[in-house]
Amino acid sequence: MISLNRSNLPCFLAASVYGLICAVSAQTAITMLDPLLVVDRGIAGEWGVTERTVGAESLRVQDAAELFNYQPGAAIIRNGPQTGIIQLRGLSGDRVGVRVNGMSITPACPNHMDPPLHYATPVGGDLVNMIAGIGPVCDGGDHIGGSVSINRPDPVFAKDHKLLLNGNLGAVWRGSQDAFSTDMDTAVAGQDGGLQYRGTWATAGDLRFPGGRVSDSGYNVTSHEVVNAWRTPGGFAEVDLGYASTRETGTPALPMDMIMDDSWHFGLRQREAFQWGTLENRLY
Repeated sequence: MISLNRSNLPCFLAASVYGLICAVSAQTAITMLDPLLVVDRGIAGEWGVTERTVGAESLRVQDAAELFNYQPGAAIIRNGPQTGIIQLRGLSGDRVGVRVNGMSITPACPNHMDPPLHYATPVGGDLVNMIAGIGPVCDGGDHIGGSVSINRPDPVFAKDHKLLLNGNLGAVWRGSQDAFSTDMDTAVAGQDGGLQYRGTWATAGDLRFPGGRVSDSGYNVTSHEVVNAWRTPGGFAEVDLGYASTRETGTPALPMDMIMDDSWHFGLRQREAFQWGTLENRLY
């Protein structure tokens, strides 16, 4: 304890100022480093877009979210069988913009048990796009994590007066859950019009392992979609009508399950090419 009076106050102030000067002098000592010079060549060629081809064997996925599972910088968060939440560079939720056939769908559940990609049907031929990081304005622009989208392929018309028939049918079975899923994509088209059907059905019980089973890990989902398209002078116009149903789909990581989730959608789309560019209109 220091006792201050008029006799020792000047000495105390002098000692304090001296200590402060010493501390400042010690902190401002600078060590000079040798300069570091980095030399490299410029990037040769033009910047391009990296494309990844997905084989037919990779299209038998549980949902559309799995199409992004192996993309650089992307990961899938799963709290249950249908909670395919996209994560880009460690960010997810509202920080990642998700669009299905050009539309932004808001999840009804705060825990994203029904994320937007749950309403996409990866039957085959869909256009999958992903931008990790801040994207352009046309993809939302306000999602700092990035943006992903999945779009139904454009309609294909016959080049002559014959009918164009195509389609595919797939099925998957998993013994660990007695899970079975099937998907179908069929289309018939002429020169001026065409009709397409896309549908999926999947069911599974609880996941089993040698020590028991995972409660509430089963699911039951169904989706149907019909698309009618017409050729126009510079493009096409189409009408789509669809229905998706979820029943008794568990969420093992959260204290809640999806008992029932029904959705219907109706859309109009028109694309026309002109000399000055392309005009596209959508009503959803």
